[in-house]
Amino acid sequence: MWARNQYLNLVTDYGNMVSVSVPFGLSYSLDHGLVKEGDVVYLMGTAAGMTVNMLALKL
Repeated sequence: MWARNQYLNLVTDYGNMVSVSVPFGLSYSLDHGLVKEGDVVYLMGTAAGMTVNMLALKL
């Protein structure tokens, strides 16, 4: 499992934003200095059923 400082959980403060969750999380992380150019981030989105999509992205 990842340590608390290795992932971003916005659901508590912002709720489930469905399709905008991933871009919002990336924008939030950049705006708040949680990630920077050159970092590798993993983006994960879920959908109904057992659907999960992930993307590794170097900023």
